Amino acid sequence: FPSHHNPSNRYAITVTLDGRNAELQDSGDGLLIVTSDQTFDSLQVTIIKKEPCTQPFELYGVDIQNQNKGVLYHNLGVGGARFDAILQQKLYKRQIAILHPDLFILDWGTNDTLAGDRIPSNLRSAIINTIDLIREQFPNASILLTTVQDMNRKKRNIISTGIFSKFIREIALEKHCMLYDWYRVSGEQHSMKKWIAEKYAQPDNVHLTIKGYRLKGKLLGQAFLNTFDTIPQIGRASCRERVYVLV
Repeated sequence: FPSHHNPSNRYAITVTLDGRNAELQDSGDGLLIVTSDQTFDSLQVTIIKKEPCTQPFELYGVDIQNQNKGVLYHNLGVGGARFDAILQQKLYKRQIAILHPDLFILDWGTNDTLAGDRIPSNLRSAIINTIDLIREQFPNASILLTTVQDMNRKKRNIISTGIFSKFIREIALEKHCMLYDWYRVSGEQHSMKKWIAEKYAQPDNVHLTIKGYRLKGKLLGQAFLNTFDTIPQIGRASCRERVYVLV
């Protein structure tokens, strides 16, 4: 359990794996660790108030890992989040230190540009500050910026999506980040109607369908493979004078 808040230890926490009680180790900094040398199919967490308490128990997340090699993916953010989401999180630095990521994919922008069909005046500073915040804590981590897809709202095309594509490209070059220009990959302006016709996007002209999101993920994964085959070594040090675009 990467982080939690148990006011004055007034809540008792038990964990069972396939019905078997598991031992909890408290790191003392809000981290609870459960280890098991056996496989299990179910995990149950029970939280019981031991004595009167007006403050609630807060569980900020659960991280399940095994010893297998591969990619460990974490999703940070909720629907409706904007590009300054990380900057608003008071516990971000403490919680992200537990994960120690190798790659940050900053995939925001839809909610920053959709409502007003413009690039907000404070968006550039929000992006720059987010990148700086990450690099302050993880100087060797790679950062990938993305762009947003063509959209329509109230039967009107959102032209700021194209502007946002150029906007992010400039920031990627300036801050030595990688770039995945989803706007261009997905067909650029007026392509949303095609996505809807092929049932890759929903009728709201903004969100994709399950089929569409699977395709988006597959194309991003293939872009990584293509880039790895093309560029022998990708990292912040090799990006100081150029921006590497995942294609």
